[in-house]
Amino acid sequence: MSTATGDPRQGLLLLDRAAAQLERGAPRTARAWLSSLHAVAYAAVHDRPSALAAMRRAEKLISGRQEEPRWPWVFAFDVPKLARYQSVALGQLGELRAARAAFDVAAPSLRTPKPRALALVDHAFTLALSGQIGQACALATEALDIGRRYDSERVITRVRAFRTSLPASASEAEALDTALVDLYERETP
Repeated sequence: MSTATGDPRQGLLLLDRAAAQLERGAPRTARAWLSSLHAVAYAAVHDRPSALAAMRRAEKLISGRQEEPRWPWVFAFDVPKLARYQSVALGQLGELRAARAAFDVAAPSLRTPKPRALALVDHAFTLALSGQIGQACALATEALDIGRRYDSERVITRVRAFRTSLPASASEAEALDTALVDLYERETP
């Protein structure tokens, strides 16, 4: 998504277009998911009021009775999934304690490797912002390992972006730097 790859304004435009195309009778799941994506995009452009409003909208949509999934919206969008997006948005808004709490809600539901790895990197960004560089780098290293095992360029790219966000001389990043060097050496023919 454009928001996660460094162009949140383009991401917002795409999300607005998707929202406009969403059918009026679309399931609450679809609308909650889209609101969550909007929250992350608004947070990335530092539009706090819009980000918080999008999060509240998503919370309201999932707080009602759950609908039966229907095609093509066959996945559930529940509190833990919402919490993952909230964690990212709150971290970008500087609400670090709330972001960590949201990640704690999301973490038990992150069972599949690639989404778990992406969530770990998102959480690493939040931890780094709060000054917990060592813990953040440990999570990023864990995510990188998952990215390598599952050959996920998306995960690897996010880990690289995380490392780039840290000071080059961050001594806490030594293990992550070693893992990235190993990765580069494997990629070089």
